[in-house]
Amino acid sequence: MYSQDGTLIYRETIAGGINYIYLGNRLIAKDGFIPENSSDQHFYPYGSSVEGEIDDTGYTGHKFDTDLQLSYMQARYYDPMIGRFYSNDPMRFSNVHNFNRYTYANNNPYKYIYPDGKAAELRSMQPIVFKRKFNTALNYLREAGVSGPIDRLIESETVTVIIEDNSGFFEHAFVHDSMTILFDPNGGLDLPNGGIQSPALGLLHEAIHAEQFISNPEQFLKDLNTEYPDDLLISFIRTLKKKELFSNSKLLLLRK
Repeated sequence: MYSQDGTLIYRETIAGGINYIYLGNRLIAKDGFIPENSSDQHFYPYGSSVEGEIDDTGYTGHKFDTDLQLSYMQARYYDPMIGRFYSNDPMRFSNVHNFNRYTYANNNPYKYIYPDGKAAELRSMQPIVFKRKFNTALNYLREAGVSGPIDRLIESETVTVIIEDNSGFFEHAFVHDSMTILFDPNGGLDLPNGGIQSPALGLLHEAIHAEQFISNPEQFLKDLNTEYPDDLLISFIRTLKKKELFSNSKLLLLRK
């Protein structure tokens, strides 16, 4: 039995039924008849099993069909032996990897996964500390009422932008060809008044650039080498200043 979005939620076996329990889109538990001979499965990078395929939930939590020798990833079937899907990506173009619409995880399964066969997202391997600092930065912007660009990227059903840890480089950037925002949660610019600009503002800046690229990639690429103030970002900065979020006491929570 599958949910409306194609997620496996119940399965009948000869010995009994199995309920599949999820937290968001992640399989976290099975309830019901679980075979006593259950064993660990190990997978090669693109998903083929080291021990041999089994007719059960397998690579990245997706059901493997032993009759077809394919993984059912909800939106489409995936062949782990060749690292390709058997139908094209239902998502519209969002980055250079979509020119080949049969590829798996941007051809980088060590870093990305396909939770539903549509858009790649960051693996859960990101350090917990980075995730916490990212959430701190996001909440910081939400409290100021200026988190719109990031929230819209998170909630988008048509494009996926990766937030990647860039700790130690004290630099933020939006890489348009891989749709990746590089965010250093410890990096903030020194201000003329002796304060430190919040790293959260760097995250916001790059999210704005991501939105600009998504809405008008031609204009974005044309403006890449043009030096002029970003009016939209300036309006956000003014909002932040009005809310006095540049005070060191608040900024240091994102610093080392």
